[in-house]
Amino acid sequence: MIDVILDSFIDSMKLLPFLFLSYLAVEYIEHRMSDSAKAWIYGAGWAGPILGSLIGIIPQCGFSAAAAGLFAARVISPGTLLAVFLSTSDEMLPLMLSQGISAGIIIRVLSVKVIAGAVIGLLADFAAVRLKLWKPPVVKPAKIAPVPTHDPKRAKKQIDGKKSEADQKQIQGRNLSNIDSEDAIHHMCEHGHCQCEKQGIFRASVHHTAQTAVFLFLIALVLGFGMDWFQGMAFSRGIFAVPGIQAALAGLIGMIPNCAASVLITQLYLEGVLSSGALFAGLLCGAGTGLLVLFRENGKQRQNLLFTLVLYVSGTLAGMLAGVWKLL
Repeated sequence: MIDVILDSFIDSMKLLPFLFLSYLAVEYIEHRMSDSAKAWIYGAGWAGPILGSLIGIIPQCGFSAAAAGLFAARVISPGTLLAVFLSTSDEMLPLMLSQGISAGIIIRVLSVKVIAGAVIGLLADFAAVRLKLWKPPVVKPAKIAPVPTHDPKRAKKQIDGKKSEADQKQIQGRNLSNIDSEDAIHHMCEHGHCQCEKQGIFRASVHHTAQTAVFLFLIALVLGFGMDWFQGMAFSRGIFAVPGIQAALAGLIGMIPNCAASVLITQLYLEGVLSSGALFAGLLCGAGTGLLVLFRENGKQRQNLLFTLVLYVSGTLAGMLAGVWKLL
């Protein structure tokens, strides 16, 4: 019991730097960055999922939590968040390294996670736009009225002046009327009752981080005791002996919003209980504590449930496909 409490506390403390930086980034975007800089972030477009899948392989579940916070603030696209979740490694990498697993196997595991995250993320963004579930930024160019004059030199000079003025206005702030980023970020502040406008970005970020850390610690306690119970049950190995449902069950375990899930999945694979397909399914579905932060910060619960379903189905299918191709 003491071990579960201590592990839950340590896991929660590990997330603090990542949570703080993510909240600080959101507050900075709201209070410091110009509209043109916001447009640049939103304009990352198709490259978002690729970058997200590369960032996600860093062995810390804090990145998934940070990405969830940024998605709730409408800073990154759903495909980018999905790519981060699918490629998140959590404790898989250090555990494999500690077990002396060859570098070739580790590279293949990470490569599958990166490729799956990038491809599925790109497809998710495409589908989200087509189904009008996500609104990419639209920057409306400034209109330059023609100058009614018969003097060509004077007309050219006035047009150049208009262009310069229009460019300056675009630098100061572009039209992002169809993006609700500011409303989403304000929702985070209202949800946490932090009075960010008065406290400043640093204190507001600390406030958000503290609230989320307490929330994660309480959930980690419940999950920790549940994981101990599951590992102690004799029937757990019998369930995983059925090949047809290995990947599906491993994916469900991976969905548990706790870094310990990746440890359990990796250990079961190293002990020969799980197949390679089930390993990939569990690791792809595992997003660490990212799902907890998503449900806490994003007020659109139907969107959260749909995202969770897409994560599970795509991660499980991709894992099964990797197992069929015998990539390990």
